Amino acid sequence: MKRMHVAVIMSICFMTLQARNHKKNSDDSKISFEQPIAKAPIKSELKTVDNKIDIEKPTTISPAKLLESIQQELRDPNYRQDILPNNFSYPIQLLQYGNRTNQPREYAQNVLSLFSKLLKGAEYVNSYVFCSFIEQLPGLIKNHFMYFKPGSPTEQLALNDLDILDRLQQTVTSMMYGKFTNEFSTFKENPEKFLDDLTKNIVSATEEEMSIEQLRQTTIRFLEVGLSKLIWNALDHDKSWQSVKMLSDRIATLMEFNIIDDLNDLDELFWTLTHRYCYFLDLNSTELPISFYEKVKQDISTQRLVLFDLEEQETFIQSKSECLMHTLLKQEAKKRAYDYPASSATVA
Repeated sequence: MKRMHVAVIMSICFMTLQARNHKKNSDDSKISFEQPIAKAPIKSELKTVDNKIDIEKPTTISPAKLLESIQQELRDPNYRQDILPNNFSYPIQLLQYGNRTNQPREYAQNVLSLFSKLLKGAEYVNSYVFCSFIEQLPGLIKNHFMYFKPGSPTEQLALNDLDILDRLQQTVTSMMYGKFTNEFSTFKENPEKFLDDLTKNIVSATEEEMSIEQLRQTTIRFLEVGLSKLIWNALDHDKSWQSVKMLSDRIATLMEFNIIDDLNDLDELFWTLTHRYCYFLDLNSTELPISFYEKVKQDISTQRLVLFDLEEQETFIQSKSECLMHTLLKQEAKKRAYDYPASSATVA
């Protein structure tokens, strides 16, 4: 009954939201510059790369020149194929710029949507660089996922823990109660104005929820595209496994900031990471030493890893740990067969 009540409210507001959303494509949320931003160096090697940018550093490039440089590079196929997969400095700088200049939520959504499209044209993504980017992501967009409510910080945190319908119902209930309690005399004198103001407040709250959810889904799509194209260095095999564990930890951390709020979304991202690493093992099975396979199998058997600690959302299919373990055993067998003479491999 509660969800039906909220659904009715959202239906009433939907037409108004469509009109308002149309106006949101204004210059305020487009990617633009008014201040200088430092341009980070490009590193194309597949190795651990520090993607972090010091925003306190003095800037050396004028905004006009930097904007011109970005526009030229974004149009260049080499940027999405060779540069972006190894360097996320542009999206980081754009998001930092949005924070410094208090750009609206739609600005961050446009930035992530833009680079999500570019990543789709890349053949791969450097896993170490992408891991560094995910580490910085909460600091770049977490403010857009805060739900503001009059009252104590505890009440605000409680709002963050609710799902969208429960949160909207609590917000609307609190809004209506406060409105009638504090302005009942206005309601008796001018009910039409009172109800009009109340409707605008409800529409604003609903619009806020929809805006947050749109940014969340854009962020998840961006992460999904990046994870599905990850590559690791087979010669740096131990670091590749450490990278997988670190990636899963940092993706899980996004739930602490409400950037991801659904376990199903987290589970899907973990599955994408698992399948991609299995693909890496399949491609490089004979290049990886036996000691590597034994180390990863031991970790899966003895450690509580975030990647596998999340309860499977579908219990009737193979779990992520089972999937990776099966791949390890299969590729280890290939490696052993490759290392030993064919005559030795015929032993029953």
